[in-house]
Amino acid sequence: MNGEKRHAIINDHEQEYAGQSRYMAQMDGKNAADETLYKNMEDTKADFTLNKSPANSSTGWVPPIFKPDMQVINLDYRYYQAFLGRYFYGHTPMTDLGGGCDGWAALLNPPDSGVNLFINYSSVSNNSDTYFRAEAWLNALPQGKVLISRLVANSNGAVNPSPCPHAELAFGEFINDRPFKGVSIYSLMVGAGGTASAEPYGKIIIPPGGTYYILLHAPESQKTITVEVAFGWWEERTVSTS
Repeated sequence: MNGEKRHAIINDHEQEYAGQSRYMAQMDGKNAADETLYKNMEDTKADFTLNKSPANSSTGWVPPIFKPDMQVINLDYRYYQAFLGRYFYGHTPMTDLGGGCDGWAALLNPPDSGVNLFINYSSVSNNSDTYFRAEAWLNALPQGKVLISRLVANSNGAVNPSPCPHAELAFGEFINDRPFKGVSIYSLMVGAGGTASAEPYGKIIIPPGGTYYILLHAPESQKTITVEVAFGWWEERTVSTS
């Protein structure tokens, strides 16, 4: 082997060794950095446990998310709305229908309310010995004389003063026509002496100017019966998308 070739081989080995050395140094540095990071995390954890701030242990300040006595509670969203005083219950007085005339009950959201209504449930109670059909509509216009029920309350009695709803709970009796405008979304058969209910759990949302309308069909027997309609809902401020 001539000297020039031997010199090239030696240079190759030296470069390979130098590369290995640099790699080992990098790994040593990474390991040292990982150990330092782990130690800092443990020190920080210890500081929080002792009610000290890692930034300034002499202050005694602790971010709320690290307070050792803090509890995390998982609330259903509608329960959270009730906690905030935004959830309402209401029902109509006893309402008559029959003799070929229908009735209705509805939640009306005024055009200037500034809130959306989130319908949690509705129920229809039959105080007679004959069945009838109830039909839910979205954004139907009320018919006949519009009566307003005052049987409405906030579900959170601990809020003082008690918030009032923006929505109005309205009802009507002895009408002959189907609703104007709107769309029918489902029907309920209400048995004799029973209650039928629907629970959309907030999936039905009524914007300002809209209605959630329950049409009460008169029984085929032509006899007059008394019914009662109840609603549960919460209200949230509208969000502008412009």
